Amino acid sequence: MVKVDQALRDQLIKSDFKDKVALQRMQEQDARDTSRLKEIVQAHGWPGASLVGKQGAHDAWLLVQHADLDAAFQRRCLALMEKLPANEVSGKDLAYLTDRVLLAEGKPQRYGTQFEKDAAGKWVPKQLEDPGRADERRKAVGLEPLADYAKRMAATYDQH
Repeated sequence: MVKVDQALRDQLIKSDFKDKVALQRMQEQDARDTSRLKEIVQAHGWPGASLVGKQGAHDAWLLVQHADLDAAFQRRCLALMEKLPANEVSGKDLAYLTDRVLLAEGKPQRYGTQFEKDAAGKWVPKQLEDPGRADERRKAVGLEPLADYAKRMAATYDQH
């Protein structure tokens, strides 16, 4: 599922997010992946590292991260992940999903993992709580400083 997810996203990125057919395919795949992940979570709880390995746990996170059309499911998965011991889920993955859920709920993100372009075309974090302490929170979960992340976003998304 992750290979298909990433291939569809790569196609959309290469079109500079303008390929409507690629967007539709990605959204349809996200819906299928969300449906399957719901079945897995229902049967087994959150698929942590001891159940599916570190890569499998990360892959499950990636799929729920892209389940934007079902914010309630993202919130449910976040709650399940938060209850697990630190060795079961990545702190980085938790940070990304936390931010995604908070923004979907109309709240500011905590870690600054979700970016957008400002009016000048520069990559900046979407609404962020206590911006002066964001790098401190990011460091605590193993994320790079916001300035470095903004440079990486530009290098990744502005080359197309």
